[in-house]
Amino acid sequence: MYDGILRIKGWQIYAVMQLAAIGLMLFWFSALHIEMEESIGTIAAFGLPLAVLEAGYFGWMLAVSAAMNERMPPELRRGILFPALGLFFAIVYIFFVKLSFREGLKPWWLLANFLSSFINFYLLWLLSRSVAAAEEKSKPSLNRVMGIFFAVWFTMFLPIGAWWVQNRARRVAGVS
Repeated sequence: MYDGILRIKGWQIYAVMQLAAIGLMLFWFSALHIEMEESIGTIAAFGLPLAVLEAGYFGWMLAVSAAMNERMPPELRRGILFPALGLFFAIVYIFFVKLSFREGLKPWWLLANFLSSFINFYLLWLLSRSVAAAEEKSKPSLNRVMGIFFAVWFTMFLPIGAWWVQNRARRVAGVS
């Protein structure tokens, strides 16, 4: 059911994530020449591209996790509904925080920020655990899970980890 994401090759995932990040940075840097009052409005407009980038990045993680979840033994499988709802919350949070940037810091932002961060780390953990468990067909060791976790975590800076994880997921699925 979730195998569509596995048709994409690792280098293609890398290229899309890298180009999206570069495009977002170019958008951001092009806004820096605007006067301060105008740039606050530009910062607010930054929420939509950031939400789209986050939806793509974490949506990829959720899709690969779901595809690997189908290949695990039934006793190791996890539900996908909670992470999907969490991803939706994180995207909405990023979008609306950036839109309401002009209004100043709100007290509820701190709680929403911690919840969004927790969701992001949970999605990283879910992907790492799912890929390792699908490879081993048993409960994975903490070392294997943490290796994948940090490779994907550093993908936020340079998406080479996505290339590596995507190829591992394709190999587990038997997609050439």
